Amino acid sequence: MKLTIALLLIAGAAQAQGLRHFNPTGVFGKSVDDSVVLLLPAEADAIQPLTIMTDLKDGKYYAATVTFPKSVTLAEARTSLNALYPGTEKPSFADDPKMGLWRVEKHRFAIQVTHDHQELRVIYISFQPMESIVKSLEKLADHMEQDTEQAESTVPSKVAPGASSDVR
Repeated sequence: MKLTIALLLIAGAAQAQGLRHFNPTGVFGKSVDDSVVLLLPAEADAIQPLTIMTDLKDGKYYAATVTFPKSVTLAEARTSLNALYPGTEKPSFADDPKMGLWRVEKHRFAIQVTHDHQELRVIYISFQPMESIVKSLEKLADHMEQDTEQAESTVPSKVAPGASSDVR
């Protein structure tokens, strides 16, 4: 009986092999001039990422895309992330077979996980300060206004009925 339970525990531990996760709290908001540790500590047998791509804004890290081998399932990633960030998975995506979402309010970042025929992709993105969002929206509004003005200045004027619009 004890041997059976021990074997089941060992088999379960082997199946529950976790992922080696990105370190958002140690990276996000840091300057590109700062030393950063990209990955969180993990067990020796943890599944290592294939790639880590970081995104910068104003010389600081704010997002990262981490890929894992296609053999890693969405369910494995979900189990690993739920162990690391319990209670943060968005319930509306908890049973989604194609995507998972986590919102880690305490540390101000979100995680999206997807799987396709090539890889498992984990995207981490920090919440942006409200003033940054407002500035982005103001820039967008300015660009839209300029585009509208430019479009209106290039629209040909109406031609009177019966008049020729032929320009020679």
